[in-house]
Amino acid sequence: MANYNPGTGKWNTSSGTGEFDSRQEAEQWESVHGSGSSGGNSAAGIFDLIWGLFRLIPKFIGLLIGAFVSVLMRFGVAGKVMLTLLATFGTFLLLTIFASAFVDTENIFVSIALILLSALVGFWFWVKHYKALKQMPNSQFIKHATTSVMIVFWGTILLYILYGILLSSVKITPAHLYLSWAAFIIPFAVAAFYWVRKVNSYKSIATDSMVQPEVAKVAKVEKFEKFEKFEKKPPVTAPASTGARYAKGDHIWARWSGDGNLYFAVIENVSNNSLRVTYYDNVVEEVSKNNVFSLEEALNSGLRLHGNWQDGGSFYPCIILKQKSNTVRVKYTQDNVEEELPYQGLVFIK
Repeated sequence: MANYNPGTGKWNTSSGTGEFDSRQEAEQWESVHGSGSSGGNSAAGIFDLIWGLFRLIPKFIGLLIGAFVSVLMRFGVAGKVMLTLLATFGTFLLLTIFASAFVDTENIFVSIALILLSALVGFWFWVKHYKALKQMPNSQFIKHATTSVMIVFWGTILLYILYGILLSSVKITPAHLYLSWAAFIIPFAVAAFYWVRKVNSYKSIATDSMVQPEVAKVAKVEKFEKFEKFEKKPPVTAPASTGARYAKGDHIWARWSGDGNLYFAVIENVSNNSLRVTYYDNVVEEVSKNNVFSLEEALNSGLRLHGNWQDGGSFYPCIILKQKSNTVRVKYTQDNVEEELPYQGLVFIK
């Protein structure tokens, strides 16, 4: 354990923590105190553990917030009401805390101003921001919530450290006291700007270049008139295995002569060589039997399935998640946004 140093005539411990007159003294010291390297490694290990847990705090908070809001958004109008109330109350609480550093928040005019500002934020959330949240994929929502929390968490710590360094080197004045509030206000403002900017990037799939899927050029579809014949029963999933492939009244997809794409239609009449169909926008056309498809056949036709986003006339690539009697749930492939469409909202495009 102990090492003799002929240059000094002393005995050292293996960790080199001191010099002793005899080997026995050096070994006794080391047996009590242990080696310096192992003690240092142990302390470093504990520090790394504490530091690792500390770094997880903002990520954990962000994950909780993201998951909580995502759950509330599944409750429709009730969830929207709850989120709006939380946004309004949270804004009022933050404004009150920040304003208390500069003005008398018990003043009636200040209180009214804080309430009006909070109500304005709640109104904006209800009218505009909630719609953007609904269109954001859940994974992205949690990601941006976590990042926003981390901006506040680390920004506040960093600015408060800088603030402490400043106060340690200068005489404290009333102006310096306001800097302590800036250490909290600035990170919140940056996080709010980041959050709104990121969420608003999802506010409209039809216009946002960041998340917009490839736009399909649909020459035929210029207006969308509801046709009652398509509301009564689901489309043909697969053609009949015996007898005629299709019958009068079947809901199918037919190839329109205008562009070769497959559009939702109902069979009005069946003849030997052709079918008379009415497309969902009330256009009537004679088509050959080879140009009529069940849903299964259309999906296997090699044409790409597109959905009519929000019934607005813009068609984007999608996949079918679930089929219902009169509607189908789809997920747009580029940004993973889901939507429930009537079957006439599905078009198979070349």
